[in-house]
Amino acid sequence: MKKLILLLSLVIPMMLGAQQWEKELENNAVISGGLINESGTAILVGYEYDGEVYHAAAFKINENGESATFSFNKEYEDIRFHNIIQLPNGNYFVSGYEVIGKIGNNYICNIHVVIMDAALNVINHESFSAEESFSFGYHHDILVDECNVIMVCETFGDNLGWGRKPSFLKFDIDGKLQNCIYPEKIAGEDGSYEYNHIDFARNQLKKRPDGSGYVVIAKFTSTGMHLMMYDKDFNFEDNVRIEHPENNPYYDSPLYSDYSVSSDLWLSDDDMMLFGSSRDTHTDDGEIDYEVIISSVNIDGTVNGYEVISSDSCHSAFQGNGCMRYVNDSTIYGGYYSSAHHVIEPFYPQICLFTKDMEILGRVTITEGCSMGQNYMLAYDDGDILYISSMKHADTYKTITKRYSRDDFITSTLDVNEVSDEEIESLVYPNPTEGELNIDIRGIDAGNENWIRIIDMTGRTLVSRIIRGSGNVLTIDVSSFDAGMYVYEIFNTEGTVTKGRFVRE
Repeated sequence: MKKLILLLSLVIPMMLGAQQWEKELENNAVISGGLINESGTAILVGYEYDGEVYHAAAFKINENGESATFSFNKEYEDIRFHNIIQLPNGNYFVSGYEVIGKIGNNYICNIHVVIMDAALNVINHESFSAEESFSFGYHHDILVDECNVIMVCETFGDNLGWGRKPSFLKFDIDGKLQNCIYPEKIAGEDGSYEYNHIDFARNQLKKRPDGSGYVVIAKFTSTGMHLMMYDKDFNFEDNVRIEHPENNPYYDSPLYSDYSVSSDLWLSDDDMMLFGSSRDTHTDDGEIDYEVIISSVNIDGTVNGYEVISSDSCHSAFQGNGCMRYVNDSTIYGGYYSSAHHVIEPFYPQICLFTKDMEILGRVTITEGCSMGQNYMLAYDDGDILYISSMKHADTYKTITKRYSRDDFITSTLDVNEVSDEEIESLVYPNPTEGELNIDIRGIDAGNENWIRIIDMTGRTLVSRIIRGSGNVLTIDVSSFDAGMYVYEIFNTEGTVTKGRFVRE
């Protein structure tokens, strides 16, 4: 049988990826949160603006882009939905806020909780104000913990000193408040509150993987991003700052510095991936630039490694938009956009696809219908991504939703060869090799999406590619590799299919 020539194609993504569909939401809507349920339907929450007041709203968008709008009872004015999670009983817990006043530059808010059924019918609605001398801000994050919902909410007041501090609210699955824990003063002569140097704006709340409590990711701080550890009763236990690793010339300085907007993703019980921006003050010209950084961090703050994202298609100043979604080892998305404080319009959002080893597989820059606004992303089970962008123009709002295929991001693929069985000399040949390496893949299920990665003896991934097409031999050019031993692994979402070693002479 005639041998086919291997095709190694390098495809540079266009400025606008070929998304599966695009839809503009009606009703002057803004989206601030969402999820994709088990049926593949996206449930998005936010608010509508009728020119005078805000009204909480929810939207359903099925896998084909068809949508329906649900408007919360409009007798409740100025309520804006913020987050949504699905409860163990299948209902939805939706949280929001209502602006009732202002202290300085801080808006005073009531927190609203709505329980909805699968059809988005309202089952219960509760409203909560801060007690005593405290005031709730608008930003909060929620999660399900067993049969309860835990919320961390930014709290401020004249007696709290600088910045906002975290309060914890605990609800049952019917939306009834069980407990509220406010910031406490540190025992000491000054009687100050905890974390006076940390501003808990735009924080994120996560369960500690060992089940012992919670982690608050404090992102807006004057000393870099912090991980704040709490036990199950919301007692503070530890404060960890994320710094450059010890072998880095910038060691003992924050990896994610002031005004970073980071997102997080747990990879194991003690390891997480962080995605965000950092101010780079180490430039030769003395200017302050922003970098977008992917990092692998232990829960104790140890940085195992990080990658800085660069781009030739957009401005050099970026900030992350708080988006990170995970489907499998090779499908992680992060979104970011140009910083309004450092560049001139237009502000083009960009989505990056990368692996858990922080290898960037591709990027899509969105130049039509979107700009720097409120950006959000959700991931489907098949690895597709739903990108949502809400923008304000004068007194009107516009929200665009785009579904992209994961293949829109892939920048390189490997096709397989078809050779006769007699020509296949061994599982891997020639070994050692000076140029081409052939790998027998006759036992691989072509129905799965299979990947190959090649790793050197230091653990660095040199190749990570999708295997395309049908055939029985994969041929890779390794002539650019240094002399030495290497490990190859062929894998898919179910795990490793085959692995082995070869020597580059």
